[in-house]
Amino acid sequence: KGSSAVLVGVRVYVGGYMRNTTDIAMKRAISLAGGTILSTASSATHILTSQQLSGSKTQKHLTTKHRNGPVHVVRPEWVTDSIEAGHRLPEAQYSFIKPAGAQDLREMFKKSRSQNHANAEGSK
Repeated sequence: KGSSAVLVGVRVYVGGYMRNTTDIAMKRAISLAGGTILSTASSATHILTSQQLSGSKTQKHLTTKHRNGPVHVVRPEWVTDSIEAGHRLPEAQYSFIKPAGAQDLREMFKKSRSQNHANAEGSK
């Protein structure tokens, strides 16, 4: 099928719940497609999960400098769809963390705090 090299260079940490599959099945698919399975997320290029990471884990991945650039936190479908397509698909469609949105999120919290402060001042 030609899928044996689809995930070459991809280092995956399988973390958390897998919807409609198992971690064992995903690890096998990743390995067969040329990817590497890691036991920790520290040097991963991708973290595979079916659920949103907690706020602290998301913050950690947004702020930690990784040797190889940003870590993609993606759903298992990214692996299976990439294998089916015969090439790596863009992670953004499968991502839980939007790197470009990280700054927007911080800005949103700043605005929210300043609005709350303004509302508190206005109600005095």
